[in-house]
Amino acid sequence: MTSFTTARLMRGGTKRTLLVVSAVILVTIALVSIDKSGQNSVQSQPILEPEGKKKPDHRDEPTTHVAEGDKITLKNITPKPILDWHNFFEYIEEADGCSNIKMFGGKPYGGTNVLDGDKAVCLDANVAPTPGSCIVLSFGISNEWSFDDAMEQFGCKVDVLRGRDPTVSESRERSQPEGKKKPDHRDEPTTHVAEGDKITLKNTTPKPILNWHNFFEYIEEADGCSNIKMFGGKPYGGTNVLDGDKAVCLDANVAPTPGSCIVLSFGISNEWSFDDAMEQFGCKVYAFDPTMGQQAHLRGHDIHFHPWGLGGATGVASYHETEIPVYTYRDILKKINEEQSIIDYLKIDIEGFEVDFFNNVLSDDVELLANVKQIGMEIHPVASESIRDQMWSQIRLLRSHNFSQVSSLPNMAGGNNYIFENKTVSLCYEILWVNDKFR
Repeated sequence: MTSFTTARLMRGGTKRTLLVVSAVILVTIALVSIDKSGQNSVQSQPILEPEGKKKPDHRDEPTTHVAEGDKITLKNITPKPILDWHNFFEYIEEADGCSNIKMFGGKPYGGTNVLDGDKAVCLDANVAPTPGSCIVLSFGISNEWSFDDAMEQFGCKVDVLRGRDPTVSESRERSQPEGKKKPDHRDEPTTHVAEGDKITLKNTTPKPILNWHNFFEYIEEADGCSNIKMFGGKPYGGTNVLDGDKAVCLDANVAPTPGSCIVLSFGISNEWSFDDAMEQFGCKVYAFDPTMGQQAHLRGHDIHFHPWGLGGATGVASYHETEIPVYTYRDILKKINEEQSIIDYLKIDIEGFEVDFFNNVLSDDVELLANVKQIGMEIHPVASESIRDQMWSQIRLLRSHNFSQVSSLPNMAGGNNYIFENKTVSLCYEILWVNDKFR
């Protein structure tokens, strides 16, 4: 329409130009008025964001998704935050959550009353250093020891790591205590080299020793829930092996509360046993799957189905020559109006795309995980070493955000199991994480 209107303007002369411009302005005003009044507005397609003022989330519009075979590939979908100094300072100046903060160390700077070198320490219960048994690692001294001395006087053992700071005086260097070091699957770090006042690091990134043996050992670790119950599941292919069942921790404080619990279930494939079981338990269930060819509907009493997919970016995907809507976790929470709610159970069974979900939520929206009590996910450690290493990194990050792995079960349905180093392992694992924040 733009090029057509421009051509008319060029041919019509000044009067016609004024008439057309006036008409465009009048039509624009009319459309805006109609939209504001809420009457006769154009209906949005089902997969679009609901109308209304959209809360800014500092992201550009997503680009398209393209399917290759059964897998959806994403083109240029990494959301780019709108980074400016206003947002930056607004973000880093947010501070709340400690009722007892004390400053340790510090000396007057340049003959003024302004202290420099002092550090804030939170002395709230459970997070405060315990005199007599606390350990402090101090990087960066530059011969200003006030903080280190104050922490030592408080009752902490202070390790000043001179290898990271060549400006530390020899006489104040404190070496790491000897003893057997707990293995952490990393190579020894390489040396630091000082060049003038600047420290350059040579090959210092610790590289995990990643191999399949360690990976299976790592993902099969599970402990920390005394009452685990399986929900759902049906016999697979006429066998006694159940498929589709999910572990749920029923320990106090983390168990779903019948009558008020919320479950998000991604990946249905017309197998509703888990969703039906959670509804019978007393939860409101949101179920999602864009590949079933079904419209949004209510199943049973409180299972709300939406034909949306979960992915690393919001957009439209092509799956088996059919366009399907795919959304980030944040955008789905917005669409169902549960962005601020406690999610009692987040089930993710999306056939390999859990990697894309984790890439997105752990990098851009990790704060949303703080409201999730339990995550039940099927992971697919296929033969790709790069995917394996991504999973390993993501699981480690999840653990660093207070999620404990309390159940890990190989999915033996459909010939998933095979022998690895005289041990039966699986192409699929059902893993349950519990958010320790709620314990």
